[in-house]
Amino acid sequence: MNILFSPIGGTDPISKSFLDKEKKESVYTDGSMLHILRYYPIDKIYLYMSKEILDNENNDYRYTKSINNLCEKLSKNIEIAEIIKRPELTEVQEYDYFYEDFTKELRRIYDIESKNLKQPQNSQEQDEIKIYLNISSGTPAMKSALLVIQHLGEHDYIPVQVSTPVKKSNKEISKYPYEEYTDNNSDDNPDKYYRKNSDNKWIITKGMDEEQKVKFSDENPKGRCQEVKSDSLLKIKYIEIIKELVKKYEYDAALEIAEKIQSTDKKKYTNLIKIGKFRLLLDFNCINNLLNSYNLKNNSIYKVPLDKKIPNNEDKFNAIEYFMSIAVKVEKRQYADFIRSITPFILHLFNLIILKLKKINVLNEYSLNSGNKNEYRWNKSKLQKNEKLNSVLNSSFNNDFNYRSYILSTHLEKIIINISDDQELKDTVSKIRRIEEGIRNITAHDIVSITDSIIGNKNKKDLPINEAEKKEPSPYSHKIIDLFIEALSYTDIDMSFIDLDRNEQNKYIPYKRMNEEIIKTLE
Repeated sequence: MNILFSPIGGTDPISKSFLDKEKKESVYTDGSMLHILRYYPIDKIYLYMSKEILDNENNDYRYTKSINNLCEKLSKNIEIAEIIKRPELTEVQEYDYFYEDFTKELRRIYDIESKNLKQPQNSQEQDEIKIYLNISSGTPAMKSALLVIQHLGEHDYIPVQVSTPVKKSNKEISKYPYEEYTDNNSDDNPDKYYRKNSDNKWIITKGMDEEQKVKFSDENPKGRCQEVKSDSLLKIKYIEIIKELVKKYEYDAALEIAEKIQSTDKKKYTNLIKIGKFRLLLDFNCINNLLNSYNLKNNSIYKVPLDKKIPNNEDKFNAIEYFMSIAVKVEKRQYADFIRSITPFILHLFNLIILKLKKINVLNEYSLNSGNKNEYRWNKSKLQKNEKLNSVLNSSFNNDFNYRSYILSTHLEKIIINISDDQELKDTVSKIRRIEEGIRNITAHDIVSITDSIIGNKNKKDLPINEAEKKEPSPYSHKIIDLFIEALSYTDIDMSFIDLDRNEQNKYIPYKRMNEEIIKTLE
């Protein structure tokens, strides 16, 4: 079922196209609505008429009569399904009105035709509804509204544009002498006004100045009609969506939208978005492979390069990247994931603090590793050889320290408190441990919805906030991020390397450097 939705304009159904200078008479051509009906297999047409157009129809039936005349000449059967009347519509330049009214009417038409649709005989497939939109008739506001609806509407509408024969505006006429129209319509009588030139192309020659001659393709089965793809508009829409998704760290969704874009240059930004995706997954091997294959520089993504040749650099790199992923969870308000992620980070954070204080990498030097570098168990023999650490741990746990246990953040907390003279550092480390202890069991045993307020209620003493902070997004979780940043300042990590900034709403913006690079490439 092919349906045409057509606003009616001043040059419908016919218009003056050019002057035959030999006969000194006007030559007419189809208006856009009639030309689409001539070349497209339309089954039904819905005509949309404002007050002025409706007055014309009531006066001489020019629109319906022209459709019926065309059907008779071409042996077509086109049903005038409905005249959508807007007798009150005189302000035909208001875009918002047409966007809302056209959307409502097109939805109604689709519902009506869906109910009327019948399955063709001897066919296994259900007939489909195709709705064509005449975007050449009516006012500029009408045309713009239909074009936007085609992009944003819930159905796949087909916009059709009709050019004028001489590539300039046609002239509307107040009265319709049908006999004259029939005799002098160049669309009805092409042989009278067109001939082929030496390139075997049709040109208009009758009574026209040389500069007005226009070539027509002999292979064009749709006359002056052209279906509007508007790939550039689609691309603009998709690019804006991708930019918003990148700002919200939704890299997977951004890649799905990018797949819809028909462009040869999209690899420039899809490659960067893929890196964002794998960075959030902490898949650094995959990122480095992508960087190499895309010939991108490491520092376009990271501030701290992953260089295993530098002592302890990998530990610092991993800590920063893990911290960034934690900050993203806060910004996305994924509080349950945020809670689950802080324990391994705190372990590595405290390890880096000890590394700066005593040049000891506890996780690397005093663990068995058990074949898994992320599964740290104490190496009893090595630990007992370090009298200071061994003594601290035993005295901290009533001389009943379990040498077979995993290395825990509570163990490293005790070490820091005993080897540091900085009371502020001690207080910060102890506060972080109390917060971890207070919230880590929230998601461990019960199926429960986690909110920022629940996190705050579990740690009221260590996470005090004022009335102004209560109005901020995720105030308690951001307080924890603040504590982590404070603790990171006691490591060897250059804090300028932290790719994390606050905006005017006092919210952290993780991955700011990388996302800006992606958006810059998109633009």
